[in-house]
Amino acid sequence: MDTYSSRTQPTGVTAVPNEANASAVSWAAVLAGAFVAAALTVTLVALGTGLGLSSVSPWSNAGVSATTIGVATIVWLILMQLVASATGGYLAGRLRTKWVDVHTDEVFFRDTAHGFLAWAVGIVIGAAFLASAAASLLGTAVQTAVPLELSIILQMFVRSMTSPPIGTAAPIRFPKTTVRGSSSF
Repeated sequence: MDTYSSRTQPTGVTAVPNEANASAVSWAAVLAGAFVAAALTVTLVALGTGLGLSSVSPWSNAGVSATTIGVATIVWLILMQLVASATGGYLAGRLRTKWVDVHTDEVFFRDTAHGFLAWAVGIVIGAAFLASAAASLLGTAVQTAVPLELSIILQMFVRSMTSPPIGTAAPIRFPKTTVRGSSSF
């Protein structure tokens, strides 16, 4: 842990170090707190999922009601986020660089600022993770849906180029969808 203190001059005059040379924010501590908060969030979500699934029954009139599950889920998510954020923020505040010649109020402020920064970075990490997962799901859905529609459009285009002579009716054919979502004509 780095410690910053004043230096004593040979004449007995105490020189205060220039604090502008060193950042008041320890980004390593903030990132460590954010990753701890994100990891604890994932762990507590898994625990809550297990608890929620264990309280549901596949048989009618057994287990807890949907209202109870909904209220318990909301309470669990709020408490889980508070515990994970508080743990990450506390860790960020404790891991930051120690400043020796700073007033106690300033120490508390810097610890709190590191905690808030860890919370904010943890939220950004979680949002990026959820956005990545949503984009992956959306990409998979588009890859599954587009080939079928594209094949229909291409078939219509090809049929218009090779249309039968006027007065003869061409049979209308619709694609048959197989189990995997591909079409066959």
